[in-house]
Amino acid sequence: MSGRSPQVQQKVREFYDEVGWRLTSDGLYQNTRYEDLRPVSADYIHRCHLRVLKHLQPAGKYLLDAGSGPVQYPEYRTYSDGYDYRVCADLSITALIEARKKLGEKGLCVIADVASLPFRAEVFEGLV
Repeated sequence: MSGRSPQVQQKVREFYDEVGWRLTSDGLYQNTRYEDLRPVSADYIHRCHLRVLKHLQPAGKYLLDAGSGPVQYPEYRTYSDGYDYRVCADLSITALIEARKKLGEKGLCVIADVASLPFRAEVFEGLV
């Protein structure tokens, strides 16, 4: 168990399951209201998301996506292109259901607190 109380974990889970990762009528997640999605920012944000690739090993068996959310942007899906599996760890079951829809059989989803991940050391070739 992490240093967080079960009550705090429950509140975080409830927020993301009930609010944060719910789709709105425009097809975006509610959580995107806290991001700058104006057209003027689109190219910059796109390049920022892709910049992560410079820091990842390009291929391997397992990529850990700690706090994956629903893997909400197309650029996020590119992170695991060279990997056999992407392991999505998140407290939100709503996020994991959405992530699995996007990743198919390549996505392995685990309900977990990123402060106390249930994996052995050295399992992952990449981490985001």
